[in-house]
Amino acid sequence: MKTPCRFAHLSYIENEIYLNRSGDFFQLLEFEGYLDYSYTDIEPDVLFIDISIVEHNKLDDKYFHLLLTAKEVYINTLHTASPVYNFICDQLRIPENWPKRQYTILHQLHNDLHCLDPNIKFLENDFVLNILKAYFRRYPFKTPTTWLRDIGVERDRWYNAWKTANIVRTEERSKIFLAPVRYGIHQGRNLIVDAIKNNPQWLGHYSAMDRINRLDSDQLLQQEEQRYLTGMMHDPTILNSLSYDVFSNSIKGEFEQLHPDDKLIWLSLNPVHVQYYEDTMVSVFGESCENQDIVITEKTYMPLAHGHFILPIASAGNINALCKKGFLFPDFINYSYTNIENHEERVEAFIKEFKRLMEIPIETWRKLYDSNIDIIHHNRQKFFSESIISCGI
Repeated sequence: MKTPCRFAHLSYIENEIYLNRSGDFFQLLEFEGYLDYSYTDIEPDVLFIDISIVEHNKLDDKYFHLLLTAKEVYINTLHTASPVYNFICDQLRIPENWPKRQYTILHQLHNDLHCLDPNIKFLENDFVLNILKAYFRRYPFKTPTTWLRDIGVERDRWYNAWKTANIVRTEERSKIFLAPVRYGIHQGRNLIVDAIKNNPQWLGHYSAMDRINRLDSDQLLQQEEQRYLTGMMHDPTILNSLSYDVFSNSIKGEFEQLHPDDKLIWLSLNPVHVQYYEDTMVSVFGESCENQDIVITEKTYMPLAHGHFILPIASAGNINALCKKGFLFPDFINYSYTNIENHEERVEAFIKEFKRLMEIPIETWRKLYDSNIDIIHHNRQKFFSESIISCGI
């Protein structure tokens, strides 16, 4: 057992720095064996600083002492808006007025990183992979889910959502694809949505076609003729969280019975119900970063853990990065599009492959799934077999 650890976390939002008393770092510290840890703003053992603070050199006198007293200083890029790769390699410098000491960039990028500043070193931690494995394994976190700790949300109800899909017989799978995507700022996701809307004959489950807050539910129902609802609610006992724009493992009616604070938990990371995985064979989705940074998130790991093939639109090299981790992929899906460097051309090639695969009859899909079942089992085993990776704190 490691000695107790005191830590501080500085965030930068809307041109202001503040002490963030919650976040992913609770779990990072627990993974490292610091089951006894506490928050402090005086002399922390570990100080986490969001990369935007370094970028804008916004650390004022109020918190500057933390740089002098902390034993370890980590610059955080976990869950940071992409792209950050080019910025780290070409522009990132420790401000001249900061102490000359070692600063460690904690990242989950799969690019080959380098930095011109000699005071900076890199430490990769595939945090999303680790955290998902921990949730699936019912890791006994001291806290519930990251930022929800301070509002006292119960952990058990949310933990019950993390169940692995059964690898059921293909004759029990009535559809081909699962696509938890929606309109937004990502070009690839928007094109996925357009392709699905323009091809109602395709067999799949998909999420709401637009952000719910743009239209009230009645208008959206009339506009879409309930297409996405009939697509998602093949099991009427499953709550379709129309008003909240999320999928959940909740039983119908449970959401309405929750305390208002508890409802916030459904607005964070929520797994797609396992029945949708058991009813389909391939997940089609857009990764958090479609260009430049190679970032692999729960969008990729979840379907691999649930026994799905994947068809992602992501940065060039995404599939190669997964292969280096030991995951396998079938030959009947043409992943050559993932190696195209030009973003527009890569997205175009992705849509072409998506359409080709959706024209394959479901009977053929079932045969393809069965003939590649070893890959399905391998990827699930790969996901769960490795021990949680130490981040070296």
